[in-house]
Amino acid sequence: MWSEYSLEVVDAVARNGSFSAAAQELHRVPSAVSYTVRQLEEWLAVPLFVRRHPEVELTPARDWFRKQARSVMKII
Repeated sequence: MWSEYSLEVVDAVARNGSFSAAAQELHRVPSAVSYTVRQLEEWLAVPLFVRRHPEVELTPARDWFRKQARSVMKII
């Protein structure tokens, strides 16, 4: 399921281009960031990132998710 935190994680990974850099920014361990993204991807049933160690690339689904999530967050 998505949450404000999962949106922050997705944005951090997208901006930084890696789970490790996002984890450092969020003061988390990389495995926690990876787990959050994986759980969200399973909930959405679509990948948000293409993993190419050590970097990640965005998928079109990631942009769709970000737009939808931001719309919902404005309502809340």
